[in-house]
Amino acid sequence: MTHRVKVKLDGNHHAIVDAILAAGYRVQTLSQGMGVPDLLIADGRTGRMWLVEVKMPGEPLTDYQRKWASLWPIPVIVAHTPEEALAGLR
Repeated sequence: MTHRVKVKLDGNHHAIVDAILAAGYRVQTLSQGMGVPDLLIADGRTGRMWLVEVKMPGEPLTDYQRKWASLWPIPVIVAHTPEEALAGLR
């Protein structure tokens, strides 16, 4: 049995995903709530991967997101704009 959580996507989610795809990266949406980042990004040429949390401008991480990120072995990029997301991937 699986439990599904209905998660609302931020209003800038699609713009950020579109910019990352246009830059040649692969994107998997993970949005499932409970602090898990919104996106898994992969560079098909190098095999590098990143986690990205999409937030609306001025919006902070939730307690769940901060806790999840503190327990994960790689940093979570917090992106409010497509430019911020791409800068985090460089």
